[in-house]
Amino acid sequence: MDQCARERPRGRWVYVPAPDEIPVTFQIGMVGSDGVLLASDRAHTRPDSVRTTFSAEKLTIISSESSAYCYCCAGDDYTQMIADRICRLEKPEHTSAKEFFLLKASLAFEKLRASFDAYSTGPSGSIFLACGSEYVDLIRISLHGKQDGLTVEKIDNRDFAGDGLNPAAFFIERYLPSGKYVKLPLEKLKLIAVHTILMASELNPVGIHGIDIVLCPHGKSFRELDLSEIEKLTQDSRKLDSTIADMLNPSCGFQ
Repeated sequence: MDQCARERPRGRWVYVPAPDEIPVTFQIGMVGSDGVLLASDRAHTRPDSVRTTFSAEKLTIISSESSAYCYCCAGDDYTQMIADRICRLEKPEHTSAKEFFLLKASLAFEKLRASFDAYSTGPSGSIFLACGSEYVDLIRISLHGKQDGLTVEKIDNRDFAGDGLNPAAFFIERYLPSGKYVKLPLEKLKLIAVHTILMASELNPVGIHGIDIVLCPHGKSFRELDLSEIEKLTQDSRKLDSTIADMLNPSCGFQ
């Protein structure tokens, strides 16, 4: 057997987290009065002989002449594979985003079925997708495993994914209540997003760390916040955390 034949890949190794693993990732999608905000931490995990967590950007921006997309994933490798397949497709102008991505995600899901072994539960996770040009929609694609398939919904307020039991979700539930949701400008949503993810990291530092934010305004180019903007928002979040601690329990000593 020649060297090329020996080195030719036999298939893709796919990571599916065990149910008892520490939750990784905290991601937020918010609909504002002038567009959509997507925020994500940067933690990834791989189970070698010892579980390894590393940092890398999760938000992907894709632009074309007629539209723009930004997406991020929380879940297993199947989830990322489906997202990479469908979030680069051009949506017809007169087709709704929900209808289009339900069809394309379902087709991608079926194509992957052949790679599910007898012991695999299949794709499990979620995809946040901001898409559009003159008007930007926020779509959530939820993958429920090979038996239950997937669902696609258009989000009109806000949602979060990843470590869904993290108590930091309080800040979204309290200050952006879904039942009384008011669409704030994207500039006003930035601090809520940063503070929520940073507090989620404080409560789950192994599974959540780092932060990236992309602003997806109606009729304008999508823009990722630069490091100086993130640092300024992080400082504001730390001050807010310290102020709350001083009022409720000064012995916490948060700085």
